[in-house]
Order: sequence, then C-alpha cells, then structure tokens
Amino acid sequence: MPLAAEAEQPLRASTGGATLAPGRPTRADGSEDIRMFTLHIEHTVTDYDAWKRMFDADPVDRKGSGVTAYRVRRPVGDTGTVMVELDFDSREAGERMGAALDELWKGPAAAITINPHSRLTETVETATL
Repeated sequence: MPLAAEAEQPLRASTGGATLAPGRPTRADGSEDIRMFTLHIEHTVTDYDAWKRMFDADPVDRKGSGVTAYRVRRPVGDTGTVMVELDFDSREAGERMGAALDELWKGPAAAITINPHSRLTETVETATL
C-alpha cells in the first residue's frame, strides 16, 4: 500500500495489557482509533509573565481552531524556554494553527518570543503503564 494511502487509514493501538488513554473509542479486539495530531511549539521568551498573559488572552482562538487539549511546559532550570503542545483531531486543523502561529510570531508576539518554531506530529500509539 502506498504511504499516502496509509496516512489516511485510522490508526489502531493494541492494548498489550496496558490501559489506553481514556475518552477514545475502543474495539472488541482491544484496539482503539487514536487519530490525534499534536503541534509541538518551542521558543525562548523575554518575559514569561508577558508571554503567559498573551497565551491566556488566546489570540488564535484555540478552542475555535480545533484544539482539544494543550500542555505548557518549561524545562527544569530554564525559565526562559517555553514548550507548548496543542492537540487536534485533524491534521488540517493542526496545519491551520501552525500557519496562524507563524503570523502571530511575526506580529504581536515578536516582541516577547525568540526563535519560535513548531512541528506537527501524529500519535501512532499511546498507553498508560
């Protein structure tokens, strides 16, 4: 099967005895559909409090843009770096958000972010051990 066609097929995760992430449909064979895409964002911030105010103001309308969940992280001992993960149910929504963030980083966020970049990934397996 060509790779492009494989990308369109729903992914399945076998439980293998592990507990799968809650809230996802499971099948009788113990597998589940896990079509989820995550936009991984990382940048340095000049002022975390100012960045957090902008993030909380939500200038890209996360929920309206298809974000189903998010996580904000900072490396231990590095308060100037921020990593954000935005989850989506569709690749298209993740790609649109990436484009919206590129515009935000050129405009209002340019004063408080350094070297912002993002990368869209697809979940291929998830388990809780």
